[in-house]
Amino acid sequence: MIMSRDGNIVRNGNINIGDLSFEEVEKFKYLGATVTNINDTREEIKRRINMGNACYYSVEKLLSSSLLSKNLKVRIYKTVILPVLLYGCETWTLTLREEHRLRVVENKVLRKIFGAKRDEVTGEWRKLHNTELHTLYSSPDIIRNLKSRRLRWAGHVARMGESRNAYRVLVGRPEGKRPLGRPRRRWEDNIKMDLREVGYDDRDWLTLAQDRDRWRAYVRAAMNLRDSGQSPRDIFNVAIPDNHEYTFLYSGLKNSRIYRYWDPVTKGVDFKGMIEDLMQAPENSIIVLQMCSHNPTGCDLTKEQWIKVADVMEERKLFPFFDAAYQGFSTGGLETDAWPVRYFVDRGFELFIAQTFSKNMGLYSTCDRVGSLIVVLKEGRQKEVESIKLMLTVIIRALYLCPTKHGAEIVIQTLKSPELYKEWLECLKMMVKRLKAVRQGLKDRLVKLGTPGNWDHITEQTGMFSFTGLSGKQVAYLAKQYHIYLMPNGRANMCALNMNNLDAFAKALHNAVINIPA
Repeated sequence: MIMSRDGNIVRNGNINIGDLSFEEVEKFKYLGATVTNINDTREEIKRRINMGNACYYSVEKLLSSSLLSKNLKVRIYKTVILPVLLYGCETWTLTLREEHRLRVVENKVLRKIFGAKRDEVTGEWRKLHNTELHTLYSSPDIIRNLKSRRLRWAGHVARMGESRNAYRVLVGRPEGKRPLGRPRRRWEDNIKMDLREVGYDDRDWLTLAQDRDRWRAYVRAAMNLRDSGQSPRDIFNVAIPDNHEYTFLYSGLKNSRIYRYWDPVTKGVDFKGMIEDLMQAPENSIIVLQMCSHNPTGCDLTKEQWIKVADVMEERKLFPFFDAAYQGFSTGGLETDAWPVRYFVDRGFELFIAQTFSKNMGLYSTCDRVGSLIVVLKEGRQKEVESIKLMLTVIIRALYLCPTKHGAEIVIQTLKSPELYKEWLECLKMMVKRLKAVRQGLKDRLVKLGTPGNWDHITEQTGMFSFTGLSGKQVAYLAKQYHIYLMPNGRANMCALNMNNLDAFAKALHNAVINIPA
């Protein structure tokens, strides 16, 4: 089979390689999937639908049997019919027409499983509407399933080495001119559309895929995204798809969106993009905000920027959920670092604050970690406090019931004792002073070495972490050549640096920038 952009290419019959002769064909099957000489997946999708229908008719009596539970029938669908329908779907390029045809097949199966419904007005039996079907069928629909599989495969291919054929096909570009007419949708176009659906703007998705944890979060988001009728309370918005996203997804929220925060060009806050994304958030959406010492970027908002964020959130009726994990690590002052939260409270916002003392009191062991959830209500809602406490208690009992109290006792004694409290504040200031010295020392060394680029962001960022601006390949170079380990996104823990290892780290970072293109 000859594949070419040139539809007028001359065909010479069989292809001879050495003593072997290969017959030229327009299509063939490979591992059960149909491959055509024009790289069109429509024929394969049509064949899969026909095979799925054949599977459906083979188990139709079981799906309509009154002896089997609906849960068992759903399991039959998932294990017998769905795998046949979606075999090889990771490489499909879908149009809306194909999506519709796949949904028709699934809805037909689900109607057989869940049966008819008696109309409340006429009293007559009728077929279930599509929305009713998917309310009863709690699992992600066939298109969500397909898109998550496609994203998972895309991430796998993106992480392959350059010697692997699949990766070379992905990043390669065909030579010659394409045929006249509107270009067909490509597989990569589908990947970018899937990423935009879950809140990523598809810039440099190949680099994003190198971070397995972040990519898995997008795969899960693609699986759980609802196509219609989603509740705003099911939507949460985060700046960086990291632990926040995993926590909210596992807690039951279905729809994750990413608002812009980090600007890789300026290596600072993309405040314009952040405001634009907040303006587009549906009313009553949850917005996850970090109070100070932003993890992982190290970039905090100014007071003027916080005021603008509050204005937008008030206008759009958005719900703030503050993460207060590093109070004291930004400026060394508890009051200064808490200013954003207190400003929102003074503005009359109802909000949640998740506070932890794991970092600023060094309570990192399994039995010592301690934090709190602070719920701020508007005036006049005092009667609801007990109900909220009761609901939180029910959730807590299901999660951990009786945690160890060692960490909590340390926090209580430190905050109650004037002497210990004063000592703790002095330790925080000492920690911040050391971090600033380390940041300044790293920047000075990079400038002295003549490392390409502007490194002002190292000292402009605050807290434990710094987004160095290194690419995934440069991070891998550091690990392989120097056994220096950063996160794949370039995040460095500045606490690991000191005056004894700064020279070695700066030289390694310099060599990574010099030898490995970003």
